Amino acid sequence: MRKALNKIVISKLSQAGFEGNYPHFRRNRENVIDLIAFVPCKWGNGFEVGGTVVFRREKPDRQNILRGTKSIDEKLHPEWKAFAERGIEEMGFADTQIRNILRGMGWNNSHAFYYSDVYRQFDPTLGSFVYTAVGEKQAETFMPKPGMKLVQTADE
Repeated sequence: MRKALNKIVISKLSQAGFEGNYPHFRRNRENVIDLIAFVPCKWGNGFEVGGTVVFRREKPDRQNILRGTKSIDEKLHPEWKAFAERGIEEMGFADTQIRNILRGMGWNNSHAFYYSDVYRQFDPTLGSFVYTAVGEKQAETFMPKPGMKLVQTADE
């Protein structure tokens, strides 16, 4: 999936003037900073895509910046420092108040884009559901076990 993102999406972002490295990209314009992030899913097998803008010349309360707080994802991404420690030119997606998340084909209220099929099966030994991710290459020959239900198909 990362190869496909690099080849198809990130190359187009670069052509459109975005800079950065996976998963964070920014484009500096005269009055606005455009921010795009590809946020990996907590449990793997997918990612969310978010975008937002920061308004450079607006009053501080209208710039779309979280002020006086740390990034909500700081524990997951230690490279994202508190905005107070950086200037507006270095802020990232998680430093903004209003963020737009693209809706993928996610299940269970997820916005994620998945790069695998996901099957669910109840395990009586555990007393809970067990999830099995099936990658693109595996999907061609994968035979679900009895009781397995397809709950998510890979996004194309």
